[in-house]
Amino acid sequence: MMMVNHDGHSIPLLSVHVTELVDGYFVGCSMNHADNDERFDTNSIINLPFSNPDEFIGRYPPPPLVEKIYHISGQSMSQLKQKANNESLSALVWRSLTRARGLHAAQETKCDICINDRDRLNPPLSEDYFGCYLDVVMGKTKTWNLLNQNLGSAALILHETVADHTDEYIRSWLKDWKKEPAFYNLRSHYDGCSMVIGGSPRFNPYEGDFGWGKPLAVRSGWTYKFSGTVWMNPGQVGGASVDLEICLSPEAMHALESDEEFMGVVSPSHEG
Repeated sequence: MMMVNHDGHSIPLLSVHVTELVDGYFVGCSMNHADNDERFDTNSIINLPFSNPDEFIGRYPPPPLVEKIYHISGQSMSQLKQKANNESLSALVWRSLTRARGLHAAQETKCDICINDRDRLNPPLSEDYFGCYLDVVMGKTKTWNLLNQNLGSAALILHETVADHTDEYIRSWLKDWKKEPAFYNLRSHYDGCSMVIGGSPRFNPYEGDFGWGKPLAVRSGWTYKFSGTVWMNPGQVGGASVDLEICLSPEAMHALESDEEFMGVVSPSHEG
């Protein structure tokens, strides 16, 4: 039995829209990839505690937002990793956005990271598995602690958060969720003190070629257009470079571009 989520009953499971430009093409894709793996018994019927779709589907009236793309060279990435561990880039962004938002010293700030559960399971799922085995882990601390200690301290918080996300934890979470299913709207979950980081250097969208040559730029869809979202993609130029797609309020974006630690690592690219 194949699983279809709520939207899949009325919206296409795959849609591709190609727009011809004066000097190229823009390809937009959306797809439905609900879980369907027997190891988690996802074919079992789960009774959701809702009588109407409006109880778990949220509509989002977007506030004023600014989105910009920042480029980080391979050399800058190497320098970052000399200061901290592999979570150094996420830690840099967390610190920079926290300063740009002007949070109170005693305010708790949170950084969620989207991670791939495929290789965290035992036995692991194939990297080619199409189902949605994405999860979100949260690092949190007080603003004063995040900003008054060095980059490595922030990176350590995120590293420990990711390391604790084991096969045992994933299976325990799913077991509890089946007993009491619950949903949260992605956008309404994040406030002016929280942020979420998505994307992965393991997935390189610039390798795709539809016969017109490799892509010149990659952008996320409307789902990720809310304040505090950061999307990381391998840089188009290669060489271990990274492109950051950041969405903030106009005031916070202006402050971010005056942040010495952040601007000392990135170079502005294209404005969204």
